[in-house]
Amino acid sequence: MHDHIHGNYQTKLLLHILRTNKDTSYGQKHGFAGIASIDDYRATVPVNRYEELREYISKQDAENKPHLTSRQPVMYAQTSGTTSEPKYIPILKQTIVQHRRSQHIAAFAKYLALPGVFGGKVLAIASPAVEGHLKSGTAFGSMSGLIYKSMPAIVRSKYVVPSDVFELTDNERKYYLITRHAITEPNISTIATANPSTLLKINEIMNLRSDELIREIESDSPSRARELRELLDQKGAFLFADIWPNLRSVTTWTSGSCGVLIPTLRKKLSEATKIVEMGYLSSEFRGGITVDAIDNKQIPTLHENFFEFVEKDLWEAGKSVFLGLDEIEDGKQYYVFTTTQNGLYRYDIDDIIEVTGRFN
Repeated sequence: MHDHIHGNYQTKLLLHILRTNKDTSYGQKHGFAGIASIDDYRATVPVNRYEELREYISKQDAENKPHLTSRQPVMYAQTSGTTSEPKYIPILKQTIVQHRRSQHIAAFAKYLALPGVFGGKVLAIASPAVEGHLKSGTAFGSMSGLIYKSMPAIVRSKYVVPSDVFELTDNERKYYLITRHAITEPNISTIATANPSTLLKINEIMNLRSDELIREIESDSPSRARELRELLDQKGAFLFADIWPNLRSVTTWTSGSCGVLIPTLRKKLSEATKIVEMGYLSSEFRGGITVDAIDNKQIPTLHENFFEFVEKDLWEAGKSVFLGLDEIEDGKQYYVFTTTQNGLYRYDIDDIIEVTGRFN
């Protein structure tokens, strides 16, 4: 894809977002109708943190009127964030459609790169899709729960953990049941969970409560219980490599604070199991899709969000020189500002990305 093409595409996407939301309170206040270029946009719309948008989000929810987005949210993604009050990110019908499409692309990239990756069952671990309701009655929940439910049907049919397990509020019970469902199934070919610490916790439960697990499995599947007991006698401890010999991939976050845990996780896997980067993903928006599961290369979601960047040192020095996707350079680090289709305008998520190369 040539730079001028994605420059143009980003401009088109931005103007589409502004046209769609020009009659909202926010759009009228910031003159969306009169914006004809990226420069106009930067001149009239300020950079926002969540607190600058909170009032619009609350009013739209309470009054059912278009304050921030022309369409009413169907739910909110709740994120604890750094503020004391939780953030509620509007999720529109279309946001779910986009997430589904991105999930399909990421799943297809894995399917192409790793033969047999969806040959067996899928251990996917998520937070509940619905965690509660606001006064208006609109649900709030987690992005991971929403994604769990929006995976391709062929993948969903292979899940080993029923989604109601994630809705349990007793954490110890919840993780025990996840572990039990997982260890009962010998043919897991792929695992997905945002944080590697979740998998280390499951491995710990397998080993600390092995007797209890094997006893419970015995009543449903005596042959599996026998297999597990033999493994334990032989090896002294459970490793994912031994429990799931067909495990082809583990998709999780591999950088930032999660990166610290990857070497520990690696030791529990066989060399044939690939650790795949989950991608730049948060409750606020999905910033990247892993399109190369072998080298963990991800591209920005340029079809979904409008991106702006400021070089790390410049932003920290108080200089805001904004660049588009077609202007950022290899080897440099940037703060990210995103305009999404669900009401985040020039949103400062306080994330730093690094450009590590080009795709095509």
